[in-house]
Amino acid sequence: MVSFIQQKRLQWDDITPSHNKEFSNPADFKILYNDWPYFIDENITHLVVWTKFLIDEDETTGEVTQAAKAAIESFITKTFCAAGPGSSRKMKRDQIVWFKNWRSLKSVHDLGMLLHGGV
Repeated sequence: MVSFIQQKRLQWDDITPSHNKEFSNPADFKILYNDWPYFIDENITHLVVWTKFLIDEDETTGEVTQAAKAAIESFITKTFCAAGPGSSRKMKRDQIVWFKNWRSLKSVHDLGMLLHGGV
Protein backbone atom coordinates (compact mmCIF):
# COMPACT_ATOMS: atom_id res chain seq x y z
CA MET A 1 0.00 0.00 0.00
CA VAL A 2 2.84 2.42 0.82
CA SER A 3 4.37 1.85 -2.60
CA PHE A 4 1.06 2.56 -4.39
CA ILE A 5 0.45 5.76 -2.43
CA GLN A 6 4.04 6.93 -2.82
CA GLN A 7 4.39 6.21 -6.52
CA LYS A 8 0.86 6.62 -7.92
CA ARG A 9 -0.98 9.05 -5.66
CA LEU A 10 1.92 11.24 -4.54
CA GLN A 11 4.25 10.61 -7.49
CA TRP A 12 7.29 10.66 -5.23
CA ASP A 13 10.36 8.68 -6.28
CA ASP A 14 11.87 9.10 -2.82
CA ILE A 15 10.31 9.75 0.59
CA THR A 16 13.45 11.18 2.19
CA PRO A 17 12.84 14.79 3.24
CA SER A 18 15.12 17.32 1.59
CA HIS A 19 15.32 19.54 4.71
CA ASN A 20 15.28 19.11 8.47
CA LYS A 21 12.74 21.91 8.89
CA GLU A 22 9.07 20.95 8.46
CA PHE A 23 7.21 22.51 5.53
CA SER A 24 10.33 24.35 4.32
CA ASN A 25 10.37 22.68 0.90
CA PRO A 26 7.16 22.12 -1.11
CA ALA A 27 8.74 18.96 -2.53
CA ASP A 28 8.46 17.44 0.96
CA PHE A 29 4.65 17.60 1.17
CA LYS A 30 1.64 17.23 -1.09
CA ILE A 31 -1.96 18.34 -0.60
CA LEU A 32 -4.63 16.03 -2.01
CA TYR A 33 -8.37 15.69 -1.65
CA ASN A 34 -9.20 12.86 0.71
CA ASP A 35 -10.58 9.91 -1.20
CA TRP A 36 -11.35 7.58 1.71
CA PRO A 37 -14.99 6.49 1.63
CA TYR A 38 -16.35 7.89 4.88
CA PHE A 39 -19.01 10.55 5.09
CA ILE A 40 -17.99 14.18 5.34
CA ASP A 41 -20.62 16.88 4.99
CA GLU A 42 -20.71 18.05 1.36
CA ASN A 43 -20.04 21.62 2.52
CA ILE A 44 -16.66 20.58 3.92
CA THR A 45 -13.60 20.12 1.76
CA HIS A 46 -11.51 17.36 3.31
CA LEU A 47 -7.86 17.46 2.38
CA VAL A 48 -4.88 15.32 3.30
CA VAL A 49 -1.45 16.87 3.60
CA TRP A 50 1.00 14.03 3.01
CA THR A 51 4.50 14.70 4.28
CA LYS A 52 7.86 13.08 3.74
CA PHE A 53 8.75 14.07 7.29
CA LEU A 54 7.19 12.81 10.49
CA ILE A 55 5.43 15.35 12.68
CA ASP A 56 6.92 15.42 16.17
CA GLU A 57 4.87 13.89 18.97
CA ASP A 58 5.29 13.74 22.71
CA GLU A 59 6.51 10.20 23.39
CA THR A 60 4.38 9.88 26.53
CA THR A 61 1.03 11.27 25.37
CA GLY A 62 1.18 10.88 21.58
CA GLU A 63 0.09 14.51 21.24
CA VAL A 64 1.69 16.79 18.66
CA THR A 65 4.48 18.80 20.31
CA GLN A 66 4.10 22.56 20.79
CA ALA A 67 6.88 23.21 18.25
CA ALA A 68 5.14 21.00 15.67
CA LYS A 69 1.80 22.74 16.37
CA ALA A 70 3.46 26.08 15.69
CA ALA A 71 4.91 24.78 12.40
CA ILE A 72 1.48 23.41 11.39
CA GLU A 73 -0.26 26.68 12.24
CA SER A 74 2.29 28.63 10.19
CA PHE A 75 1.85 26.23 7.26
CA ILE A 76 -1.96 26.47 7.39
CA THR A 77 -1.92 30.26 7.54
CA LYS A 78 0.58 30.62 4.68
CA THR A 79 -1.00 27.93 2.51
CA PHE A 80 -4.72 28.45 2.97
CA CYS A 81 -5.29 31.82 4.63
CA ALA A 82 -2.74 34.22 3.17
CA ALA A 83 -4.45 36.90 1.15
CA GLY A 84 -2.12 39.13 -0.78
CA PRO A 85 -1.77 40.55 -4.26
CA GLY A 86 -2.78 37.89 -6.77
CA SER A 87 -3.69 35.41 -4.03
CA SER A 88 -6.96 33.50 -4.21
CA ARG A 89 -6.42 32.00 -0.72
CA LYS A 90 -8.81 33.90 1.46
CA MET A 91 -10.14 31.27 3.82
CA LYS A 92 -10.57 32.47 7.37
CA ARG A 93 -8.41 30.62 9.89
CA ASP A 94 -11.42 29.81 12.08
CA GLN A 95 -12.91 27.85 9.16
CA ILE A 96 -10.07 25.33 9.16
CA VAL A 97 -9.81 22.37 11.50
CA TRP A 98 -6.82 20.08 11.42
CA PHE A 99 -5.80 16.87 13.08
CA LYS A 100 -2.87 14.54 12.81
CA ASN A 101 -3.55 10.84 12.66
CA TRP A 102 -2.49 9.15 15.88
CA ARG A 103 0.45 6.84 15.26
CA SER A 104 -1.58 3.86 16.53
CA LEU A 105 -4.37 4.58 14.00
CA LYS A 106 -2.22 5.20 10.94
CA SER A 107 -2.62 2.77 8.06
CA VAL A 108 0.50 4.09 6.29
CA HIS A 109 3.37 4.38 8.77
CA ASP A 110 6.21 5.32 6.43
CA LEU A 111 4.65 8.62 5.38
CA GLY A 112 3.56 11.49 7.57
CA MET A 113 -0.02 12.66 7.31
CA LEU A 114 -1.84 15.73 8.50
CA LEU A 115 -5.57 15.80 7.85
CA HIS A 116 -7.73 18.87 7.91
CA GLY A 117 -10.99 20.12 6.52
CA GLY A 118 -12.24 23.58 5.68
CA VAL A 119 -15.83 24.71 5.92
